[in-house]
Amino acid sequence: LLEKYLIGETTPANTEMVESYIERYPEVQNAYNTLQHNLEIIAKTNAVEAPKHILNNILDELDDTPVIKLNSTSKYKKWYKFSIAASIAAFIFAGTSIYFYDQTQKL
Repeated sequence: LLEKYLIGETTPANTEMVESYIERYPEVQNAYNTLQHNLEIIAKTNAVEAPKHILNNILDELDDTPVIKLNSTSKYKKWYKFSIAASIAAFIFAGTSIYFYDQTQKL
């Protein structure tokens, strides 16, 4: 089960069980670490080195592509505009209310 867990071929239930065993039992954790180390050694011995010109081609391609600048829109600016509009509307409402109150008192 540990080998399948390392490769990623376990079911979610088995994965949960293996992880709990690794946490609980030091022997299982040691076996897991040993298997992981052995898998890393095997992967390094069977690795194929990429040709040297590939890295230069990738770096040249990255340098030629233009950088796209993202415009950041702030929600603060939108609320700021709405608050100004609401304040102006409140002042107009207060002014007309005072005007109508004054007209009512004169009657």
